[in-house]
Amino acid sequence: MSKQAISTGTPRQAAFAALTQTRFASLNECLDAVLHSGIATLKVSRASVWRFEGDGGQIHCARLALSGRSDELGGTRIRRAQCPAYFDALHSNLVIAACDAREDPRTQELATCYLEPLGVRALLDVPIRIFGRQIGVLCLESEVLRDWQLPEEAFAIGLGTLVSLAYEHAELLRTRAQMQISAEFDQRTGLANLNRLERTLLRVFGLPQHGGGWLVHLQLRQYPYLRSHLSEPSLNELYQLVADRLRDQVPGLVELAHAGDAEYCLLSLPCSQEVLVDAIRASFLQPILLDGESLLLTPQCGLRMIAPAIRPQVAEWMREVETALHEARQGAAEFVCHSPSLSAERQQAHMLEQSLRRAVRLDEFVLHLQPMFSMQSGRVVALEALIRWRQPDGVLLLPDSFLDVLLQTGLIIPVGRRLLRHALEIVANLQKQWSRPDLGLSFNLSAPELVQPGLCELLAAEFARLRFSPGQLAIELTETVVISDQQGIVAVLRALRAIGCRVHLDDFGTGYSSLNHMRLLPFDALKIDRSFLGGALESDADRRLIRMLVKLCRELDRESVAEGIADIDHLRLAIALAADIGQGYLLSYPVAIDSISTAWLADVEQSARCLLEQARSPHGSGAARVAC
Repeated sequence: MSKQAISTGTPRQAAFAALTQTRFASLNECLDAVLHSGIATLKVSRASVWRFEGDGGQIHCARLALSGRSDELGGTRIRRAQCPAYFDALHSNLVIAACDAREDPRTQELATCYLEPLGVRALLDVPIRIFGRQIGVLCLESEVLRDWQLPEEAFAIGLGTLVSLAYEHAELLRTRAQMQISAEFDQRTGLANLNRLERTLLRVFGLPQHGGGWLVHLQLRQYPYLRSHLSEPSLNELYQLVADRLRDQVPGLVELAHAGDAEYCLLSLPCSQEVLVDAIRASFLQPILLDGESLLLTPQCGLRMIAPAIRPQVAEWMREVETALHEARQGAAEFVCHSPSLSAERQQAHMLEQSLRRAVRLDEFVLHLQPMFSMQSGRVVALEALIRWRQPDGVLLLPDSFLDVLLQTGLIIPVGRRLLRHALEIVANLQKQWSRPDLGLSFNLSAPELVQPGLCELLAAEFARLRFSPGQLAIELTETVVISDQQGIVAVLRALRAIGCRVHLDDFGTGYSSLNHMRLLPFDALKIDRSFLGGALESDADRRLIRMLVKLCRELDRESVAEGIADIDHLRLAIALAADIGQGYLLSYPVAIDSISTAWLADVEQSARCLLEQARSPHGSGAARVAC
């Protein structure tokens, strides 16, 4: 086969320089220019770009140019099953220079299905890569036999590099666009997010010449029901339907953002508060039909009027409208408009809520453990887990300062479950290290935690993982928890006892209908509130009441726990009243988990035995703790 003499100088250099100096408006425009340059410079009949599909087992023609004809999109596909040798050559990342493509062992499998029907005799395939990964080939095809020269191959490789760069540029633009979308739009619903809303707020309402407007933070009252009854796709569809209604009804709507589960933020042009409120109400007048269910939703809204500002305070505006929404939630109101008269207490509560949300994200809640002792032997029978909030500055806060807000916001559920797992793990390790498999854990649960689905399943999984005996876990709850949903709570308690857990009724006597609870509730121990123990030192009536409760526990085959043993007189009283278990600062303070060891437990147990011995001695004196 004779070689064709093709100039190795200026034409290829000029063609390549022209391509590199041209700014193309699109990927396809660049591909077309490269393909036509290859046809004109190398005198071939066809030039095309082929892309791998899936796992590389198939390749398709993404762009095609023909000598003397207009561009075509291509579309031809070749599969590995038809041409395994050709695909092996493609995946080698090497140039395929086939002088006689119908005879070349790398390409001869293409003869009947591709080469002969198109009249192709020779081909030159150059790899196309994106960031080092091969994604396809640039194919130059001749209708005559060709002995490809090294300069021709070099030019083809240069064209392949240009195609690779074009694809890389297009990929970078696509990634940048996706990042922009991710930064400004909620991925679940496609609605704008708070980032976009805040930028719009700054751009539009921050101009001094602007006439002002409204900022609204809206929440659906029915979110707890929706969360428990709708699937994730249905919830997302519902959020979009609500957004569509708000767009239709709210006058002068500038931006509508999805601010979280069942929450929206709106920006609108100036109008009266009455017009705005009526428009929002109108959005919820008709029920929404979803999954065969008719949902009549109601909103709660915080409103904030935005006035023209030389220095826009976007963060402050967002915080104030959240405070207004918080006020609406607390007061069960539909609409609350922010004003300087909003109580400092409400704003402080809102700030506490935000701090708690941050604390949940940063895992700032920790456990302290307080031993519970047998009043007969002084033996440590269990450890009660107590929550503490360790703030960034190291200050440790007791639950009285934050527990109510954790309960109101539902944050108690993720916090409580994490701490429950942690407490089980700690006590399981102490059981092994101290060779005390009977060491128990006492853990307080609130009503939301008890009725949250999956509690028994979670405990069963932890028992199996840690080889923890269910009978060594006591779930503590107060009377007020039971009052909130007696029927539902009792069902959960029975389920807990069915898997082997114990139930302690805490702070007994501080709620209502206490004797009725003793009769109806499935509990294993009664914790007598510390206020009774303190009062019994001065009040004979309190003393008789405690004695009656302890006796009643024995009659019902329940244990009695005396809480709040703060000094030796309390301890003597608990002994005299025949309580089964004692707990209090005299016996041991709650201790951080980092400080708890088997040696420490042995020490407090020995100290408790000494205190019990002193309290039983008729000659024991003083209210101070005895060193033994």
